[in-house]
Amino acid sequence: MKKAICLVLAALLTLGLTACGKQQAVEPGGSLAPEQPGMTAELDAIYRHSALGNYADIRDLDAEYSSEQAAADGCFVIAPLERSNEDLYTDFMQRFQNQEDAFIRVTQTTVEGDLILTDVLYDSQTNCVYLVHDATRDAFSAASDRVITLRTYTSTGQYDLDGDLYWIAYNGDLADVDLRNEFSLDQVFVIAGIH
Repeated sequence: MKKAICLVLAALLTLGLTACGKQQAVEPGGSLAPEQPGMTAELDAIYRHSALGNYADIRDLDAEYSSEQAAADGCFVIAPLERSNEDLYTDFMQRFQNQEDAFIRVTQTTVEGDLILTDVLYDSQTNCVYLVHDATRDAFSAASDRVITLRTYTSTGQYDLDGDLYWIAYNGDLADVDLRNEFSLDQVFVIAGIH
C-alpha cells in the first residue's frame, strides 16, 4: 500500500513539472504571463515537493524580505561582505550526486543592495534541476526583467572560469559550456559565484 501511494505521488508530481530544458516567466506580482500557460500549476507542484521541507513558496515571500531573514530561514546567503549557511550548497551538491531529492534557496544582492532569490530543486524522479529565479525586488532593473522565471536543466555543477568557480545549472555536457562567450539561458544559468 505504501509503495502504491508513493508511486501515485511521484506520478502526480512528475505530471505537474516542466520537462527538462524549458523556461517560463511569471510577471511581477505572481500573475501568469500570457505566453506561459500552465506555469502556476508547475510552480505549485514545485512548492509542494517534499524536498522543500519548511521553505515558503517564493511567491509568498514579503516584498521586503531581507538577507538577514533569509539567513535565519536557512538560505544560502551570498552578500558582498559575508556568506551564510554555505554548508547548504555542499549538502545540495552531495544529494544531487547521490541522485536524492534536494532543495536550496540562494539569495544574493545586487550592487544596489536589492535581493535576488533563486530556488533550486533537484527531483530524482524526473532527474531534472528546476530553477525558480525571483528578480521582482530588483528596483534598478527594467520592469520587464522584474519577474519570476522557471527554468529546467538536466544537470548542475561547478564551472571554472580563469580560476573563479561558478555554480551553474545546464543542459547538455559541461564540456560544451562556455561562459566566455554569449550563451543562452536555455542552455546554462549561472546560479552563483562560489569561491
